[in-house]
Amino acid sequence: MANLQPAPGFVKHPDHKMDITPAGKGYEISYQGKLIARSSRAMLLEEGNYQGRLYFPKSDVSEEYLTANSLSTYCPFKGNARYWNVKVGTESIENGAWAYDTPFDESRAIEAHVCFYSEKDGFSVTEFEDVA
Repeated sequence: MANLQPAPGFVKHPDHKMDITPAGKGYEISYQGKLIARSSRAMLLEEGNYQGRLYFPKSDVSEEYLTANSLSTYCPFKGNARYWNVKVGTESIENGAWAYDTPFDESRAIEAHVCFYSEKDGFSVTEFEDVA
């Protein structure tokens, strides 16, 4: 049997609402007009009263505009997150992208995915029909 890593947050708060589903359409995210990610395989994470978040497969993210930094955070429902600064030209957003490399079992669907602070200035999200 695989090593199971259930989320301690759900153990303490079993009624906490968190859904991770395929986004259903394609999405692009740009920063300062440069395409950072484009995917028809993004996952939508909806949790409690928080804004829904699109998680893009790492293979669909251009790492050209991401610089890893030392920030890490912990979520009792998802696990440990690491961060990147997003930079295009002279414009940048510190900690503008993050990922859960080894999420808890309930969040496995966002493993190997990257999320962006898309509500921050300079970002834009565009939806497109999934033609795959």
